Amino acid sequence: MRRKNAPPTEEERKPLAPLGQTCNSHRRRARAERNDVEISACLVPRASSLAAAMTAIERAQTGLALVVNTDGALVGVLSDGDIRRAIIAGAHPHDPIERFLTADVLALPAAAAVDQRRALGEHPSFLARRPRWIPLLDERGHPRGLLPRAEVEPRAAAVPEPPPLITVFGGAGYIGSVLVRQLLDDGYRVRVFDHVYYDKTSLADVAAHPRFEMVVGDVRHSDEVVPALVGADAVVHLAELVGDPLCAHDPLMTLQINYLATATLVLACRYLQLNRFVYISSCSVYGASADPDAILTEESPLSPVSLYAKLKIEAERVIAQHLHDAFAPCILRLGTVFGLSPRPRFDLVVNTLTAQAVNERAIAVFGGDQWRPHVHVSDVARAIRCCLLLPLETVRGEVFNIVTENLTVDQVAALVAEEVPGTVINRSETTVDRRNYRVSSEKARRVLGFDPRISVREGIREIAAALRSGAITNYADPRYSNILAFTTKGGA
Repeated sequence: MRRKNAPPTEEERKPLAPLGQTCNSHRRRARAERNDVEISACLVPRASSLAAAMTAIERAQTGLALVVNTDGALVGVLSDGDIRRAIIAGAHPHDPIERFLTADVLALPAAAAVDQRRALGEHPSFLARRPRWIPLLDERGHPRGLLPRAEVEPRAAAVPEPPPLITVFGGAGYIGSVLVRQLLDDGYRVRVFDHVYYDKTSLADVAAHPRFEMVVGDVRHSDEVVPALVGADAVVHLAELVGDPLCAHDPLMTLQINYLATATLVLACRYLQLNRFVYISSCSVYGASADPDAILTEESPLSPVSLYAKLKIEAERVIAQHLHDAFAPCILRLGTVFGLSPRPRFDLVVNTLTAQAVNERAIAVFGGDQWRPHVHVSDVARAIRCCLLLPLETVRGEVFNIVTENLTVDQVAALVAEEVPGTVINRSETTVDRRNYRVSSEKARRVLGFDPRISVREGIREIAAALRSGAITNYADPRYSNILAFTTKGGA
């Protein structure tokens, strides 16, 4: 069993695919190696806007728009980096590209011989600029293809492209601290933006990693949020107050963080043409199901019973309202999460019942017949990585339930008692939590290729072993509970 702050096991962190196949910039590299770009997808008229150019870039997955005049001749190029730098400097997405394009284009004839390619690759202008692609032009100056940089660049001058940068809002939390380690193992650069409220040590062992960056800030402050987006290839949003008790404790703060700050972040990403955005929602939106025997899908009616769930729905709606060619978010509705994390939590049903069993040899069950969907924290991180890996067209505007198995609270208690022999189950007819629903994760399996690896029983064993080994010495420590951490520290 791994130590409290140790990263997940090798099997749990197994990369989903080679880094060259992940995120936009690295898919472009793979496409460059195949040289199969549809040139028409890259073309934009000279009279177009920056936003239209970004749409063409994302459509072609080249990172480059070819700007043509009314006769179809090339008059300039514009990269995704050019566009984002322009917007950050004060340009508006609807400004004309005429003002920002690079007119001095390094190009080659469509039938360029090997010596012509070599000559361009050794030219000082090429070595200084190192363009990602070289347009191939016919005799009239019309684009007929794109030649990847590797085809002309001298090997001695080749410099590897940096890996994609993922900004993880809330990356120091229960899920985020697991996700960050998996992303680093995948080869990404990772920037974490976090208030670091619960546990200041959850990322201590990766703090010196050369591809890791930590930004301490408050997601409610846009002047802190926007700089964290600069240079990012994708955003994962985990920076919200989690759990019904915590949100009920301070409704105003919950409104500010879980809705208003999320809406601001969405607007900032869309404005900056930062299109890949993964939002972490909750199966709590299904609330008290009218038919507990029904298996709910992403299309099922929503029936929230708490402020937490209601604001998750509102956040989902504001995200959907801003779906656009240059903003392609996807939403993951998580089941009740369980398992070990560098930032442990013992206010979650599987973790809590296991800790009670190991320490007190007795567990308390209220009601017990309520259905809950469950998912291991490491599997949640893997699902997020799936969303970063797949083409935008696959995940654009989609909602996915992320669940491993559905169990009643009684069934969870029975599993805990089996894994911790001698445990007494104390039942109360009083139902503290009215949520009752079973959820299907079939869509995530089919579309994302999400294949959860860790069962509830295995999660119970994991938690029990950590407690027995002394890796976690006091599960009742307030920092392991979202609500207790806030009430003991007086809020954020």
